[in-house]
Amino acid sequence: MFKLAMVFIIRKKLNITEIPNYKFHFILPYLFSLFLETVFTVNMIRSADKKEPEKDEKNQ
Repeated sequence: MFKLAMVFIIRKKLNITEIPNYKFHFILPYLFSLFLETVFTVNMIRSADKKEPEKDEKNQ
């Protein structure tokens, strides 16, 4: 949500609607950064799960 708000603020301040295909200049980097954040988060969750072994009744 923060990134999307920043896109709207920048677009309003710079009057960027006069540039042809201005949406591609903002949407594609936004989607790419969202993808990278998702991949990084999934990797963090997976590595946290590997560090903590599951405890079952036999290992307590």
